[in-house]
Amino acid sequence: AEPFERLLPATVQPEEPTFEVWAGAGRSKEMTALAKTYFDGVFGRGATNVYDNDFGQSEDFNRVFTLSVTGAGVFIMVLGALGLINISLVTVRQRIHEIGVRRSFGATNRRIFFSIMLESVVATVVAGVVGIIIAIIAMRVIPLETLMQTEITNRPPFPMSAAFIGLAAASGVGALAG
Repeated sequence: AEPFERLLPATVQPEEPTFEVWAGAGRSKEMTALAKTYFDGVFGRGATNVYDNDFGQSEDFNRVFTLSVTGAGVFIMVLGALGLINISLVTVRQRIHEIGVRRSFGATNRRIFFSIMLESVVATVVAGVVGIIIAIIAMRVIPLETLMQTEITNRPPFPMSAAFIGLAAASGVGALAG
């Protein structure tokens, strides 16, 4: 018996023989039916358990998972944007004298609007860059092996595409809040 099988209670059935078939793309259902028919004929009806682990089926799960996470992220970004808009409104009210001084020196409404919006965009972009830097440092420094209590043989690289999407989203929120 294998070393791990010695640790199992006597009531546990030993592992049954396994037969694995690799089928070409799009032929998994055909091969599943063929294997079930053949092995039921050899070993008796119902003696075989055939299942398909076609990775094409996991695309539906991946799509649903991606849409769910994206939806949650958009919801959180909208809540954050509402908070920033609220702060921007308070800031504009507090800066009414500064805006008046700018107007007295000849600043147009458009110039004042863009200066306030640009301040908001710059602040959110800087916050986004700082967040990306913290995430990169955390991925390289935090001992995941210790936290997860398992060995990680192939640590994935930092997802720069996600970082750029987040930075673009932060810029968009800053523009909306400004």
